[in-house]
Amino acid sequence: MSSALLFAACGDGGTGPGDPLSDAEARALAAFIFTQSFTSANTAGVQSPAPVGGPSTAVGTIDITMTPPCPLGGTVGIVAGVSLTVDTATAAVQMDFAMIQTHDACRVPHQESGKVFTIDGAPDLTVDLRIATDGTGTSEVSGNISGALDWATDGRAGTCNIALVFTGTGDRLAGTGSTTLDGSMCGIDVSQTVSAGGV
Repeated sequence: MSSALLFAACGDGGTGPGDPLSDAEARALAAFIFTQSFTSANTAGVQSPAPVGGPSTAVGTIDITMTPPCPLGGTVGIVAGVSLTVDTATAAVQMDFAMIQTHDACRVPHQESGKVFTIDGAPDLTVDLRIATDGTGTSEVSGNISGALDWATDGRAGTCNIALVFTGTGDRLAGTGSTTLDGSMCGIDVSQTVSAGGV
């Protein structure tokens, strides 16, 4: 999974001191939040138990807690429920994730401006995400992200309310794909495509 925009933070106008975030910063934050969510889902999926059942369908569920680091320090706490369904006849796999993400002094760079943003959960983000892969490696991702973050950078600070939906397709074998993000990010309308390594 890769993103053309590594990250920014954002704040709704009037929620904190200093100037509000720019459209570019809001779009970068949306890309980072999705990328982080997708990467966490893949990590959680690897930890899922082997499904049981048959003869044509097998299912498995697990609850996972993890705390991955942020790029420049801080962490994001993740609590996830994972449901896995496998069609044993076609090798099609569907993974459904229900995640709560809580950022804690999470420091991330905004490549365009060279600034560093610090984000904290306000109180957290809720992520519902589905990854469905057919037996040939073609995959689809869909879901939504909601909640709020507190952000601070370079004398500015605020609270960013988030309401995003996403859909994408990819080829897991080739490591290619893209996902479209739509919705509201820090009071800014967002519609963009994020490149992804075989979603």
